[in-house]
Amino acid sequence: MPQKSFANVNGSFDAEIDIYRQQNREFAGLIYQSSELHSENLKKLLDSRIEEILEFEKSLALATLPESSWRNPTAHYNKMTLEEFASQSENFFNYTAFLNELAELYKLPYRFNSTDQVAVKDVGYYRKLSEILVQTPSLTMYNYLGYKLAWTWAKHTDQVEREFRFNYRSQRTGVKVPPLQWKTCLIAVDGWATSRLFVDRFVQKPQTKDQASEMVNDLRKVFTEVLRQKVDWLDTATKNKALEKAAKIRQYVAYPDWLLNDTALDLNKYGFTKEDFVKVKSGHYFEGQLEMVKRMSAIPLRNLHEPLKTDNDLGFSLSPSTINARVTQEKNSLSKCSFLKI
Repeated sequence: MPQKSFANVNGSFDAEIDIYRQQNREFAGLIYQSSELHSENLKKLLDSRIEEILEFEKSLALATLPESSWRNPTAHYNKMTLEEFASQSENFFNYTAFLNELAELYKLPYRFNSTDQVAVKDVGYYRKLSEILVQTPSLTMYNYLGYKLAWTWAKHTDQVEREFRFNYRSQRTGVKVPPLQWKTCLIAVDGWATSRLFVDRFVQKPQTKDQASEMVNDLRKVFTEVLRQKVDWLDTATKNKALEKAAKIRQYVAYPDWLLNDTALDLNKYGFTKEDFVKVKSGHYFEGQLEMVKRMSAIPLRNLHEPLKTDNDLGFSLSPSTINARVTQEKNSLSKCSFLKI
C-alpha cells in the first residue's frame, strides 16, 4: 500500500487497511492449503504474524519521503560513491558486495568498487532503514520477504489465484469486471516486441514518421518564435538559455529505424545475443517466467558502465504502440510515438 494509506490521517484509510489485512490473511490460507488452518490456535498465530508484517511494512512506507516531494528533482538526486552511500546507514549494509553478487549472477563483464558513483533517490530512507531492520525480529523480516515473493509470483500460477487477486482489487477500486485474458497477456509482453508487430501491420512507412516529425518540428518552431518575441517576463540571460535549450531538444518521433530489424531490436533494446534467449518449453510457463525476469533484470545493470544513449536512434523512451507523449528532463528530449489508436 502507498505511504498515505499507512499514514491513515484521521482514519481516512481504515477500510483500505482492513481490506489489505484480510487479503493477507486469506492469501496465507491459499499458500498453506492445510486443514490445520481450521484450528483456532493456528488462526491466532497466523493473525499475529500478519499484524507483525503489516507493522513492518508500515514502518518502511513511513520512512520514505512524502509524495509531495516526488516532483522535486533536488530532493531526489543525491550523488555519492558506494562507500559514502553505505556510510549513510552507518555501514549496516555493504552495497558494493551486494552489487557484485548481482554482477556474478548476471554474468556482467565488470565488477563494482566502493568508489563507483550512484544517485540515491531518498537518502533519509536508507538512514532510517538500518534502524528499522535492527529493531525488527528476524522472523518478521523472513515472513515479510516470503510473503512478498509468494504474492509476486502467485499471479503466474492458476485461475484460482487470478480470481482471488481480482476480488480484492474490486473491493479497493470498485472495478466489477476483470480484464480480458488476452489483454493481460499482451500487457505482459514487452512493449518494444509488440511495437514491432504494431508498426509492421498499421504504420505506413516512412510517410507516417515523416508527417509526425514535421508536426513536431512545426511545434518547436512556433514555441521558439513565441519565446523570442512574446515572452516579456524573462530577463535576457534566462531567455537566451531557454532558446539554447529549445534548440538542443532531442526528438524521438514515431519509431527508431532499428525497430524494423530483428537482430538490431534484440541487441539495442535488450542487449540479447542468441545465447541469452530464454528457451520456453510447453508446459513450463512458470519456469520460463523466472528465466525471463532474470534476463530482464540484468539489462539496467548491463547499462551501468555504458554511456547514456541519447542519439535519435537509441534514445527512445516510449515504444511506438504507446498512446502518449513525454518530456524527459535528463535527456532534454521530447517523445511522441503513437500515431494510431486501436
